[in-house]
Amino acid sequence: MQKQVEPLKTIIEAAAKIHGHLGPFLVLGVKMGEAALKKLGGLQKGSLRVKLKVPLQTPYSCLIDGVQTATQCTVGNRKLELENSDENFIAGYFKNEDSDDVLVIRVKPHIIEALMTEMAPPNYPEEAMEALAWKTAEKTEEELFSFR
Repeated sequence: MQKQVEPLKTIIEAAAKIHGHLGPFLVLGVKMGEAALKKLGGLQKGSLRVKLKVPLQTPYSCLIDGVQTATQCTVGNRKLELENSDENFIAGYFKNEDSDDVLVIRVKPHIIEALMTEMAPPNYPEEAMEALAWKTAEKTEEELFSFR
């Protein structure tokens, strides 16, 4: 397992347990949430709010559970808002309510397209899905996301 995956291994496994299986969009969510926490830094408990624009259909929506696991912002605690988007647009808007800093993290469209192409065969096997998830985990934040 590559260096950048090891620190995330535990949280990815926790996300998979909550979500019910391991897949690449779940991993994207974990990595997105972790990137937001790192880049916003110094967050006080309860000060983060998240709005996700994501297609509200699988497999895209799997990203939601990854973000929830990483940030502890959930629909239930009202710190996570969801908005449906087009299939090639997935973005998270992360706001530190203490400072009003907002970080926008967008999944690069070519990453979405590549994942969907790889998962296209009917009845994509679970082992292949898990392998693709770990392959996604090995990618850097800069490979997966754009930030502003």
